[in-house]
Amino acid sequence: MERARKSSKKSKRIKSAFRKYFYVFMALLLVGGLIVSATAGLFNFYSGNLFSSAEEEDDYLAALKQLAASLEESLQESPGDTKKKAELASAYFELAMYYSGQGLEDEDKEGYAAKSRALLLEAVEEGLLEPWVTYRIALLALLQKDDAQAEEYLKKTLELDENLSEAHFYYAAFLSARERADEAREHWEKVLELEEEGSYLAQTAEYYLNQQEEEQKKQQEEEQKQN
Repeated sequence: MERARKSSKKSKRIKSAFRKYFYVFMALLLVGGLIVSATAGLFNFYSGNLFSSAEEEDDYLAALKQLAASLEESLQESPGDTKKKAELASAYFELAMYYSGQGLEDEDKEGYAAKSRALLLEAVEEGLLEPWVTYRIALLALLQKDDAQAEEYLKKTLELDENLSEAHFYYAAFLSARERADEAREHWEKVLELEEEGSYLAQTAEYYLNQQEEEQKKQQEEEQKQN
């Protein structure tokens, strides 16, 4: 138990940096190079070093694996504990995102993603219908290219918490990547409303809204020429 607490504390120390890294990675996964070419701050952050040293990176990965191992032992002792399932799913989730962010298309990433998603879906079936749970299911579904479930759980997340800017951000990116710009606009605008000016999410939302306006102007100009 003490080991689990120590691992958890160590993981939390770098969670803030990882969270930003995760935003960027998932946005790039959804919409490819558009964000990179458009948002200098986002690109600079992504291309820079998240970790100050290889040792710090190794510590981060080791802390996550140690935490997952401790939670696995705990869940074996209480296999019907929904909260413990969700906690283990969270550790698997961060491991899956770490491997994905490193560009590692391997069994580790797929394995952790699948295990996390399965445990979170179990938790939902058992009554743990919380925004952070449905949100992670949506992102794991995106990672595993399950568009239908991704959209279903992004919508569920926003039904549970309409002010969760991250959910608006990824749903807007999801819609934009699938050429559903009109639907995406509402969510980009909500990101700007909820986020601090200059944040990575706000920068991306502003870029896409500007792109939509430019495209609309071009279409109007083309129509005028034809008339």
